[in-house]
Amino acid sequence: MIAWGLTVVCGFNGKHLQLGFSKAVSMKRLHRFILTAVASLTAVSLRPQMVIADQRPNIVVVLADDLGYADLGAQGSGDIPTPHIDSIARAGARFTQAYVTCPICAPSRAGLLTGRYQQRFGFDDNGGPDPEANFGIPMSEKTIAESLKAAGYRTGIVGKWDVGIREGRRPNDRGFDEFFGFLPGVNDYIRRDKGETAGLLGRPLTNGRSAPIYRNHEIVDEPDYLTDAFAREAVRFIQQSDDRPFFLFLPFNAVHNPMSAPKAYLERFPNLQKDRRIYAAMISAVDDAVGQIMQSLSDRALDRNTLVIFLSDNGGASGQGYAASSPARNDPLGGRKGTFWEGGIRVPMLISWPAKIAAGQTLSQPVSSLDVLPTSLAAAQARHLSQHALDGKDLLPLLLGENAAAPHETLYWRYHRHFAIRESNWKLIALENRAVQLFDLDSDIGETKNLAQAHPEIVRHLRARLDQWAADLPKPAWVRRTVDAEGRAQYVPLPIYEPESAPTP
Repeated sequence: MIAWGLTVVCGFNGKHLQLGFSKAVSMKRLHRFILTAVASLTAVSLRPQMVIADQRPNIVVVLADDLGYADLGAQGSGDIPTPHIDSIARAGARFTQAYVTCPICAPSRAGLLTGRYQQRFGFDDNGGPDPEANFGIPMSEKTIAESLKAAGYRTGIVGKWDVGIREGRRPNDRGFDEFFGFLPGVNDYIRRDKGETAGLLGRPLTNGRSAPIYRNHEIVDEPDYLTDAFAREAVRFIQQSDDRPFFLFLPFNAVHNPMSAPKAYLERFPNLQKDRRIYAAMISAVDDAVGQIMQSLSDRALDRNTLVIFLSDNGGASGQGYAASSPARNDPLGGRKGTFWEGGIRVPMLISWPAKIAAGQTLSQPVSSLDVLPTSLAAAQARHLSQHALDGKDLLPLLLGENAAAPHETLYWRYHRHFAIRESNWKLIALENRAVQLFDLDSDIGETKNLAQAHPEIVRHLRARLDQWAADLPKPAWVRRTVDAEGRAQYVPLPIYEPESAPTP
């Protein structure tokens, strides 16, 4: 007979579980008791995610489409109020120098979803109206949803996918438990009249739309204005949450063309000109959707421990040439969607996490949409599944005030044979069959003064860095494909335009 005291440390937030005896016990009884305790503790240790799940944040990533840099209240817009989107900035941080990896939709989204320059896996271009069979994120890459799902998160996407059309490359194949939305890059916001037979880009209509609406693998008939439908489904996903943390990706197709909005949103802007009025109404619908999401989080007491990230997939599609009719505003930036000037690749980016991130921050360090994945995984205490190194950086040290250094030394861009690079305040643009252009973004945010001849040493340095980066990249895996009137395939890359200022509405 012996007296025995036992203390076991279990890892429950540093607390201790103490097992003790007030009197002497036999060795046999003690042995049986220890075996039972160890078995119980082992069962607990095999469920680590259950222990920490309540502490890990939910994650909501909202992606606008073709949003002008100046078209949010938080970005200085005077004619389009966006109080709900602005609330993310008030509750956390607004980045003044946030970039995407391509000035067009699909490649930009591929970079965001993988945390890697999409050129590293040949995703240089949109798929086009008739995409190649291999269009999409290859299985060799792992998406943010796949990593978070493996870490015990419930994952959902509501909106425009645009990074894979065929079976095996769709959302439910790439880590998302739930999908509501459409697959290609463009769709009708309002269901077409039953008498119409052809939709956008000559596509046959499915339930009155140019692209089918899916709920997971099933095509459904959606009667509502598409932005409103996405808001409804995002709220439904949040309301159906269980004891697991969740990841919700909400990639809107707004404000991508076609320009379309219901009367209720148009009536909010009686004093704007026609095109600007429609555009403003579309943004207002997105803002309402964000408001519904934030209210749903608050109603379930999830708002403080939810990481919310808002950004656009590229700059506003304003000016002449590409999407000339769009009245987006990118000022004070030059250029637009489809250009490597700031108006094509610098976007609004807002992040909040009230439980961790101080409110009301404005951060000027250059960051990238590549950073969404590593920042989210760090917050979730999750491991990235891919064996490939990430190009994105964890922004939490910057957001938490632990490290004020710029996360990126250099940022790179490639679209077929066009290139750009930013290092510190210097940015070089090298378009095929054009002389290189060099800008000092600290003194010339509008990129109006080409300093290449004045600083040849900086041009040489940046070209060397750019050539070194590009040397390791594969060729584009496909070229944007469309079909001519006779049904023959045509391969037409989108042009990278010279900059023009956005028109005044």
